[in-house]
Amino acid sequence: MQPFLSGAWNFTQAVTVVTLRRVRRGPGRPSWSWVYEAGVDFLRRQSRTVTSMDDIALQRAYADGLWLPSLAKIVIEERRCAPGGVPSRCLRPLFNTRPGALLYLHGGAYTMYVRTHDRLIVPVCLSAGCTTYVPDYRLAPEHPFPAAVDDSLRAYLGLLDMGVDPARLVVGGDSAGAGLALALLHRLREEGKPLPRLALLISPWIDLACSGCSMDTNGSVDWINREVSLQMAQQYLPGGDLRHPHASPLFSDLSGLPPLYIQAGEGEVLYDQIMDLVQRARAQGVHVDVETWPDMCHEFQAFDRFVPQSRTALRRMGEVLRKALDDQSKP
Repeated sequence: MQPFLSGAWNFTQAVTVVTLRRVRRGPGRPSWSWVYEAGVDFLRRQSRTVTSMDDIALQRAYADGLWLPSLAKIVIEERRCAPGGVPSRCLRPLFNTRPGALLYLHGGAYTMYVRTHDRLIVPVCLSAGCTTYVPDYRLAPEHPFPAAVDDSLRAYLGLLDMGVDPARLVVGGDSAGAGLALALLHRLREEGKPLPRLALLISPWIDLACSGCSMDTNGSVDWINREVSLQMAQQYLPGGDLRHPHASPLFSDLSGLPPLYIQAGEGEVLYDQIMDLVQRARAQGVHVDVETWPDMCHEFQAFDRFVPQSRTALRRMGEVLRKALDDQSKP
């Protein structure tokens, strides 16, 4: 009960503070709706509460204690599977399912996978319109780097063994999961394995050292910050090189990777590293499509139908993914 009460208190504070602030001074940014601004304030408070706890088990229990289910799950069929021996969820839209598959690597700073993440995973699955596999890759600190990369590789190769055509396969993820998706591509390229059709990167965390001016300049806009990010990075890579190319793909050789489709908010603390990734990838011959939204925070797509920018981003994501899965010509 305690996580629920604490989360309810954070929610009450967020609603009260944002409402009073908007009455006095108007929205924090012209494009911010009340729902969005209160939601970001709530997420910021929740993030601080979670990271103030010393024990990872308590952090996960708290994050799971205030669960807001995605109503869109009523049009999703879910079952358990284990591609490559990795326990996974298989999500399939009940209507208008298309050929192909999406291997989706969830975010959570490599340390968490909570039920509330369905508020992003389910809309992405529906946008893609295809069967989506979500591996339960091993989490830090119990299983530090490179356990998550190893599990992702096993799951990917397991899908190929199941008969999934890499030409009809997209690898994607959000935040840490997007960084993990890039690390997976590197492993596939290094081992000479077939590469997927496309990589979907939502608010990718690809520099665990957390460099870039936006870590400071966007601190008042986003709900995550440098301190929290570095804390999680140290759990994933304790005492290791935070710029290891398979942990921080921003510093890796990007040549030879499949096309990248990136979505990000311009208000993210990760914004500078994301744009650095775009420049480096293009300079190394990788095709990159990037779409950004002014004033939007980390993983703003999770607001789904409640925020216009989120609806637009998910619609655009669906258009790109469906086109990639339908077009069988060489990328």
